[in-house]
Amino acid sequence: MIVESQWRVNGIWVPSTDANVPAFADETGKPISSQGFDKGDVSLVCHKNTDNGGWTYGASFSNLEAGRSGGRRHARILDRVRQRSWVPKYETTDSSCSSATRSFELSGFE
Repeated sequence: MIVESQWRVNGIWVPSTDANVPAFADETGKPISSQGFDKGDVSLVCHKNTDNGGWTYGASFSNLEAGRSGGRRHARILDRVRQRSWVPKYETTDSSCSSATRSFELSGFE
């Protein structure tokens, strides 16, 4: 699994620069390069707790797993971070993600 993390800076979502929460990491949190995997081999993870782009939102990375009234599938005014996961294509068949994000058009990917 690949975890993608972003910060909201002046209203714009940008890749995380936090040393403890890299922009791209494996499931253990170890930083990985976006060049270290084949874009065609992964799928976005979407479910009832994510938006159509697979994102969950929070005020900090440490609270993304905690529940909150109304859930974490929509960004709130005080939310400063968001995160989503990618898995090998064979691990998911969920089609609830928008087709635009499933095509893997991500900033930071060349």
